[in-house]
Amino acid sequence: MKIKVVNVFRLNNPSKIIFDVEIIEGEKLIKEQKFVNSDNNLEFTVHSVGHVNPPVSSFYPLIVNINSTDISNYKNKIFIMK
Repeated sequence: MKIKVVNVFRLNNPSKIIFDVEIIEGEKLIKEQKFVNSDNNLEFTVHSVGHVNPPVSSFYPLIVNINSTDISNYKNKIFIMK
């Protein structure tokens, strides 16, 4: 599976990191999937998959756990499932 992070958000209360992603290859995002971008040494794990209304088949909001403190590094990057 291959996805692109199109937008990033940080919520403070409660603390959450949200990525809006577009599925480039593959069909389904599920909890606990790990994605990597080896070119930039970035990685994240899907904590929760949201839904959009009206449904759009290739765009999803995700609550994620990341391995970096700067979420802006993730925007507009392509990630492959680990």
